[in-house]
Amino acid sequence: MDCLFVAQPCRGLGIRGRLLAKVVQSARDAETLWLEWQKPQWNTAATNVYLRNSAEILEKKRFRLSF
Repeated sequence: MDCLFVAQPCRGLGIRGRLLAKVVQSARDAETLWLEWQKPQWNTAATNVYLRNSAEILEKKRFRLSF
């Protein structure tokens, strides 16, 4: 999954949690073994939603080479 995004005016309405539930159900229906996604470090609201839905935090390092 990449970029589960909810626009600012729609945040705080439980949409992110409902979207996540739909993605999870679709993955289970497709017999997917796991889901992985990322989010910006600063987005603690998203972190809280994911943790409330039993997601675990994985260690990840990002790299960028700028020119």
